[in-house]
This record gives sequence, C-alpha cells and structure tokens, in this order.
Amino acid sequence: MNRSALHARKEGQRFYSNEEWKGMERGWVHGEKEFRERMLEHLNPDSDHPPRQIYDAAQKRDMSEVAVEATIERGLKRLKVDPSELKTLRKSHPAKLMLATYLKTHYSIGNTRISEVLHMGHASLVGRCHTLITDNRDLNRKYETFSRYLDIEYTV
Repeated sequence: MNRSALHARKEGQRFYSNEEWKGMERGWVHGEKEFRERMLEHLNPDSDHPPRQIYDAAQKRDMSEVAVEATIERGLKRLKVDPSELKTLRKSHPAKLMLATYLKTHYSIGNTRISEVLHMGHASLVGRCHTLITDNRDLNRKYETFSRYLDIEYTV
C-alpha cells in the first residue's frame, strides 16, 4: 500500500473515531432544505462518482409513519379488530402486543409513538411486548402466523 493511501486510511479512521461525528451517517445531508439544494447544485452529475441518493431525514420519517399506519391497518384487519376498539381494549390485549412487537422489530419507530398509536399506556410496556409474547406458547404461535402474513402481504 502506498503512503498516500495509508495516510488517507488513517485520516478516515481518525475522522470517524471523533465522538461528535458518531451520530452522522454517510450519505445523509444534515441541515435546512436550502442548504441541501445549494450543495446539490455544486455536485457534478457527469463526474466519475455522481451522488447515488441523498436522503432527507424528514421525508424518510414521513414515509416511515405512512408505512406504520398502513401496517397497523392491515394488522388490525387480520386480527379482526376495529380501529375504534383500540381505546377500549386492555393495554396488554394480544392484538396490541402482536402489533407493537411487529412494529418494534420492523420499523424505526419509538416506544412512545407505538404506545400512543395503539393506546397502550406507558411506553415501557412496548419494550416488554416481545417477552410477553415469547413467554406464552399460544400467543407466540399466533404472532409467528401474524408476522408471516404481514411479511408476505408487504412483499407482494
């Protein structure tokens, strides 16, 4: 390996080991929309390395929220639960536990948001949903079937 490549590798390691950059993801643009647009103007699409895709965090959050809502709708339909009944069902109802576990494992959505949408009370219950399901053999079997159904419907 030549000296310049070795130096670049060391600089990259030093850059990514810096604590203030730990939360940053490669390929993301952090800042206002105007900043993003100005930055894109300076990138040359005809160069050897054009930008692949630049993600807008707000747009990604919005798309995730829409996907979560659609998944909840499909899940409630599969479990034969009316969305208006969510408020009246007990906090640890099997339908709520299964939906919360599925959302937690398939989407980057916080416990607080899941608990708000499913009317589950305190957000700490969402963190315990997976354990409550795996500890109950019948509920675990139902969850596996439910999860496969949502996974298949999602990919079709």
